[in-house]
Amino acid sequence: MVTFSCRRLGSRWPVARIPSRPISSPATAARWPWILPGEALAKVVDHARGAGLTITAASTLSTAPRGYPKDHPRIELLRMKGLVTWKQWPVAPWLATAKAKDRVVSVLRDSAELAHWLDVHVGPSEAELASREDS
Repeated sequence: MVTFSCRRLGSRWPVARIPSRPISSPATAARWPWILPGEALAKVVDHARGAGLTITAASTLSTAPRGYPKDHPRIELLRMKGLVTWKQWPVAPWLATAKAKDRVVSVLRDSAELAHWLDVHVGPSEAELASREDS
């Protein structure tokens, strides 16, 4: 199997703690105007899944985050600590061709809206901040 993933780990805030304010991502706002960030995130995740990506987390909470009901409509996302977009293919001859690059670029493009949403609503990951400080 060949696996490629785009990760967004170690955010300053868990996805569940995102404030309820109107969305400010231009791409997301254009597609779903006048919805709150959690609803927009659910739409962005659904869109990425529709493009064939798997959305998962580096780790998850075992229950609902404190202050959230266990039957919250977006409990799956609330329990995630960081988000990962993932695409896996069986090993095949295309891996040794330019098509491999095309497939990786496709995953990056399909992940872009989610990455942008996280940049706007969550901010840089702690890992990104640490690597910037080290340079």
